[in-house]
Amino acid sequence: MLGWTKRKNKLDYEFLPDTIEAIETPPSPLGTFFILLVSFIIVAAFMFSYFGKVDKVVSGTGKVIPNGDVKLIQPITMGKIKEIKVKEGQAIKKGDVIIDLESKELDIQVSKLETDITNAKIEEQILLNDKNGKYLDEGIDFNNVSESLKKYYDDYKNSKADLYQKSKSSDERNLNEIQDKYNQEKKKLDDLKNKLDNDKKNKETELQATYSQKEYDLQEKVVSDIQKNIDDQKQRIKENESKRQNSILQELIEKKKNIKNLEFQLESLKNQKTSSQIISSVDGYISTLNYNTVGIPVTPDKLVATVIPEETEMIMEAFIANRDISEITVGQEVALKFEAYSYQKYGVIKGKVDYIANNAMQDPKLGGVYKVNIKLNKQYIEFKDEKLKILPGMNAQVEIMCGKRRILDYFLDPFKDAVKNTFTK
Repeated sequence: MLGWTKRKNKLDYEFLPDTIEAIETPPSPLGTFFILLVSFIIVAAFMFSYFGKVDKVVSGTGKVIPNGDVKLIQPITMGKIKEIKVKEGQAIKKGDVIIDLESKELDIQVSKLETDITNAKIEEQILLNDKNGKYLDEGIDFNNVSESLKKYYDDYKNSKADLYQKSKSSDERNLNEIQDKYNQEKKKLDDLKNKLDNDKKNKETELQATYSQKEYDLQEKVVSDIQKNIDDQKQRIKENESKRQNSILQELIEKKKNIKNLEFQLESLKNQKTSSQIISSVDGYISTLNYNTVGIPVTPDKLVATVIPEETEMIMEAFIANRDISEITVGQEVALKFEAYSYQKYGVIKGKVDYIANNAMQDPKLGGVYKVNIKLNKQYIEFKDEKLKILPGMNAQVEIMCGKRRILDYFLDPFKDAVKNTFTK
């Protein structure tokens, strides 16, 4: 009965004019459902964007660096590379060979140092003999000295001896001359003394005694002055000898220092020559290797390699743009996505902001940036029961978590900026 009534009403609507039919026909339930569904979706989306929050992330780029001492490997002397035993990034142990050297250059340097030491010891002995005023070959070993060098030292020794004898003879001659004069004047003084004594005994020659006393006093002063000259000359000779001794002593001290330095260099070269190898002083990893060609020379003023000790902690040195630095504080969580290990496959490494630079620096590509150091939670990446070492130089994308932000704010910000710009122009 109800169905017949509905069909009748439908037929009645169909014979009505179009306008009245549109007004009188009840709305479709499907349309009402669609409107309600759309309204629900809009309200749900608004509620989700208002109450929902996402991480606020500041991104940058970074590179792994060691947080500690790096061992610098340098050769002690020059030499040509015979064989390179390692590669960059390779793990090594203390005592492992980094580079084998040819020893020809070492042989030449060892021979030169041995000659220098022999010569220095001869010079030292000559100085010792000079100090003692001997000027002999006592204590000098000429066995390993060439004839030309021996002649040079003979001439040197004779020259020093001649100079010393001349100086000594001159001083002694002056002293002898003064001494002779003293003896002569002293004899005169003794004669005047006898004459004065005789005159004093004879009362008849009292006036003569007075005159003799004056003569004696004058002569006594002459003798006293000459004695003073003798004392001065002796003191002068003593001072000259003391100066000579001190001068030689200083030369001996310098010579001994030079010999010790040469002997130390020789010992170092001999130790190096024994193995002709440049070795690692610690357990660790080869960070940089500055030589990669056999046959080229290595020099003491250039690094052969740098080794990062095994226990050295790795950190991430990141660079953050000026516009983002105000969002960052020490202690914030960081996600690191390494280029060498795809994060889709290996995941990310977590860390924390450990240091923020006070001053910006200029980067050719990024412009003004701040350096930020990040402490890693782990020093390796775990993958299928393996621990993949994080090595110096690895690049990574750095994502610093700066808090939470409502999803709605991302949509409202453009409108806020537009309104702000409108009212500030």
